[in-house]
Amino acid sequence: EDTRTAQERMNDAVTPLWRVAYEEQLVRKNAEFSKLMRATRKDIVKDYKHHDGSQARFTKDPQCTTGQLAYLEPMIPSPLRTHYRNKCEFSVGTSPEGAAKTVGFQLGLFRQGVTAIGEATACLHVSALAERARAKFQEYIQGSEMAGFNRAENTGVWRQLTVRTCDQAADPQILLIAHLMHRAPFTSPARLAEEKQRLVDFFAGPDGQGLSDAQGRLPVSSLYWMVDSTPFANSQTSGPLTHLWGREHLQMYMGDLKFRVSPDSFFQVNVPAAEVLYHKVREWTGIVQRGADGGAEAVGAGADGGAGAEAEQCPVLGDAGDAGDAGDGGGGGGGGGDVSIVTDGAAGTTTAAAATATGGGVSSLEPLRNPILVDVCCGTGTIGLSLASSVQQVVGVEMVPAAVKDAQFNASLNNIDNARFVVGKAEHTLPNIMREFHGTDADIVGILDPPRAGVHNDVVKAVRACTAMRRLVFVACNFKSSRDNIRNLCRPTSNQYQGSPFVVQRALSVDMFPQSTHAELVLLLTR
Repeated sequence: EDTRTAQERMNDAVTPLWRVAYEEQLVRKNAEFSKLMRATRKDIVKDYKHHDGSQARFTKDPQCTTGQLAYLEPMIPSPLRTHYRNKCEFSVGTSPEGAAKTVGFQLGLFRQGVTAIGEATACLHVSALAERARAKFQEYIQGSEMAGFNRAENTGVWRQLTVRTCDQAADPQILLIAHLMHRAPFTSPARLAEEKQRLVDFFAGPDGQGLSDAQGRLPVSSLYWMVDSTPFANSQTSGPLTHLWGREHLQMYMGDLKFRVSPDSFFQVNVPAAEVLYHKVREWTGIVQRGADGGAEAVGAGADGGAGAEAEQCPVLGDAGDAGDAGDGGGGGGGGGDVSIVTDGAAGTTTAAAATATGGGVSSLEPLRNPILVDVCCGTGTIGLSLASSVQQVVGVEMVPAAVKDAQFNASLNNIDNARFVVGKAEHTLPNIMREFHGTDADIVGILDPPRAGVHNDVVKAVRACTAMRRLVFVACNFKSSRDNIRNLCRPTSNQYQGSPFVVQRALSVDMFPQSTHAELVLLLTR
């Protein structure tokens, strides 16, 4: 018999590590990354043996343990460990006590027969603004004659609430998307128009300035709804978005930049941790940071011109109290020059490698003096625009036109004039971009930040074929799904995979999702 309370069941379902001390969460996550990286190395070794019997090449970093793909630096903790999410998707259903039209999270997996919904009043990852909005929406639909969604019977109208928030003190905002099922008798245009107006009147408040709760004014700034005709209970909601009231976008803030975010556009859900992540991406690209006097200084250099703090000497995770400082300078220093890379039994050299045989730290990267940043799968341009002040030019590639439109707007919003964004598939656009810079003294550095499922193999082939791209930072939000991408970037040259193979020089994880089993893994690849 399950003796857990409904709140405990829900927390176990949506934040499965909530019972675990935070330092131990970091240990477990990095241990899983280490396991996956070892498996990836084995796959690369097999690829070389099957290709021509040669031995695979890996970094000869003294910190890298035997059998590991690369040295995995200590996991960097999230600056916020609770209430960090700026986007939540709440389901509508029946509570374990039988209360209909409960808004919250499912208490388990649908495929295991669990359909009950619990209120998210004590979920550790939900922000205070999102919880307040959830409670108000629940209040609204419980006063509506439209039925709540019944997942078991696939009936009902109110199905989901998406809440996106900006908690900047000077500009708090809440964007709401109410998801409805297209069910009779609420399908006539007149009935839908009536419900739209009721929803607007509720959230806009009597004066059109928003509603209030016990904590004061609730800063709802945008209201949308989506009428979903998907016939299956376990499918994702889909349908056209209809703007009902307020602003059409959120304005989010990251570092010194502002970003327009459309209701269905991707944006990092944990902004403080994303700022840490982007700092590491900048460091690992080797981009030169412009100093206040207009001069240049290598990213990761200390005030005295030397390398930054050394990473903890540990193959998986060092002391959690030091994890926040690990990698400020990217690891141990070392001299410049060529680097040895180890084969499984032999050694070679590559002039483009990021680490040295004696130190292996990212601080030993040769700074790029005329860098061109090619941001593959750039989305709304957050990474590229965050690095734009330190590069000659940013070129973003994205196949979703709406995302490119947002990226272009965000560049203008922040007065960034050295960034441009191209709509198209990477495999089609990258060759043209590379030809544009052929014969120049530009240093091409790539960033690949794919969605959770990874990228199509054609994108990997296109990156491989960009021979001028000697340095690549791969940001994996789900490394398990991206393993094949890394494997194919590193496999031997062939007719199918042209261009020299990359070598993974370093790996680092950032805890973007505390209390969950997920984190981001950053890989530095060179050739």
